[in-house]
Amino acid sequence: MNRLIWQGTFVLSLAALVVKVLSAIYRIPYQNLAGDVGFYVYQQVYPFYALAIVLSGTGFPIVISKYLSEANERNKKYIGHVFIHAFIVVFLFSIVLFFLLFFGAPSLSKWMGDLKLVSLLRMVAFIYLFIPFLSIIRGDFQGLMCNMSPTAISQICEQTTRVGIILGLSLFLYHHHGGPYQFGRAAIFGSVMGPFVSLTVLMTIYVKYRIKEPLSFPFFYLDKPLIKSLFIEGITFSLLSMTIVAFQFVDVMSLIPILQHFHFKAVKIAKGIFDRSYPLIQLGMAVATTMAIAFIPVLSRLKYDKDHDQVKSRVSLILRVTIVLGASAAVGLFITGTEVSRLFFDDHLGVQTFVIMGLNIFTMSLIVATSTILQAIQRIWKPLMYLCIGLVFKLILNMCFVPILGVTGAAIATVCASLITAILNLRLIQQSLNVLVMSYLQAMKLCFSLIIMTSSVLLWKIIAYHFFILGELTRLESLFMSLTSVGIGLIVFFFVLLRTNLFTQEELNDVPVLNKYMNKIVKKVRENDI
Repeated sequence: MNRLIWQGTFVLSLAALVVKVLSAIYRIPYQNLAGDVGFYVYQQVYPFYALAIVLSGTGFPIVISKYLSEANERNKKYIGHVFIHAFIVVFLFSIVLFFLLFFGAPSLSKWMGDLKLVSLLRMVAFIYLFIPFLSIIRGDFQGLMCNMSPTAISQICEQTTRVGIILGLSLFLYHHHGGPYQFGRAAIFGSVMGPFVSLTVLMTIYVKYRIKEPLSFPFFYLDKPLIKSLFIEGITFSLLSMTIVAFQFVDVMSLIPILQHFHFKAVKIAKGIFDRSYPLIQLGMAVATTMAIAFIPVLSRLKYDKDHDQVKSRVSLILRVTIVLGASAAVGLFITGTEVSRLFFDDHLGVQTFVIMGLNIFTMSLIVATSTILQAIQRIWKPLMYLCIGLVFKLILNMCFVPILGVTGAAIATVCASLITAILNLRLIQQSLNVLVMSYLQAMKLCFSLIIMTSSVLLWKIIAYHFFILGELTRLESLFMSLTSVGIGLIVFFFVLLRTNLFTQEELNDVPVLNKYMNKIVKKVRENDI
C-alpha cells in the first residue's frame, strides 16, 4: 500500500507540474494574439474557472478519497454510504454555485466594473456542472483503488484540450480581426470543453473498473455529521489549494472599480498589463511547490510513526528548498524583467509593475509549501484563517496604494499581503513543531549567493549592452539576453550555493529528482573538480 501511495503521489506531482507549466505558457501567446484588453477580459473571468478546477481536481477528490479509504479499512458496507453522501454534497454545492454565477452575472459584472463580462461569466458557470462527477470519480480512484493515474491522465487531457482550443480559436480570431471580448469568449469556450474531455476520459476508464468491482449501496439514511464534514473539509482544502487565485479574486473585484473611481485612463489596458506577470509567477512557483507536495507522504508517515526528529528535519528541508528556489526565481525575474517583458510581450509597458509582481514567486511559493506542510500535520484551520487575513490586507492595501500608484500599487499590495500570510504560516509551523527553518548563518549564505548571482548577471548585462546590443532592444536580442542572463544566473547561484554548503549531502539526497540526476555534479563541485 505504501508503495502504491508513493507511486500515486509521484504521478500526481508530475501531472500537476505538467498542468501548471501548460497553464502558464499558453497565456503568453494568447496575450500576444488577443492584446492587453483581450488578456484583461480573460483574466477577469479566469479565477471563476480556476475555482471550479480546484474544487473538482484537488479539494473534493482529496476529501472524498480520505473518507472512502477510511470506510474501506473500517467497514466495507460503509463505502456506499460515503459515496452517496459525497455525491449529494458536491452536487448540491455545484448547482448552487452554477445558479449564483449564471443568474448573478449581471450584478457581479457591474461590481467588477465591466457589464460586457456578463456573457463570459455565464459561460464559465457551466464548468461547475462537471464538478460533482469529476470529484466523485477521482475520489473513488484515489481512495478505494489507490490509483492516481486516471486523475493524472484526465488532468493532462483537460489542460491540453483547453490550451489547444484557446490558441486555435485565438489564432483564427487574430487573422479575422476579432475583438477583445470575442477572444475572451473563445478562451472560456476552450475552458468549458476541457472538463468535458476530462470527464469523458475518466468515465471511459471508470466504467471498466466498476463493471468488475461494482459498489453496493445500503439502505439510505441522511448522515448530517458526514455531510457537514465532507462539505467543510472540501471547501477548506480547495481554498488552501488556490493561493494565487485567491489574491487574483481580490484584484478582479476591486482593481477596475478603484481605477475608474479615481479617473485613471485606459483602465482595461492597465489591468491587462498588470496581469502579464501571472504566467511567469506560475512557472516560477511550479517546481518549488511540486517538490513540497512530493514530500507530503513522507511527512504523513513520519507523523503517524511519531518520529518527531525526522518530521522536524524534513520540514526544515522542505522550507529551505522552497525559500532557495523561490528567492532565486524572484530575484532572477527582478533583474531580467526588462528583457523577459520584451521577449514575451514585445514591449516594455509596465516593466516596473511586472518585476514587482515577480517577487510573488517567493511569497506565494512559501505560502503553498507552508500550507501543504500544515495540512500534512493536521493543522488546517489556521492557515485558512491566515490566508483570509492576507486577502483582507490585500484589499485594504489596494485601496491605499492604487489611487496613488495605479496598478503598481496593486503589485506592491500583493507582495506585502502575501508576505504577511507566509510569515504567519511559518510562525505557526515553528510553534507547532519547534523547528528551525533557517539559521542566521544559512540565511547569510543564501543572501551571499543571491548577491553574487545578481552581480554576475548585471555585469554580463553591462558588457552585453556595451558591446553587442546597439539601439533599442529587439525581440531576438531579448531572447539572447534572457537565455544568457538566466543561464549565467543559474550556474553562478547554484555553484556558490553548493560551495557554501547551505545543504548537506544527506539533505540533497532527500530532495526529489535531485538525488537521481544531480548528485554527480554536486560532488564534483564540492570536490573542487569544477
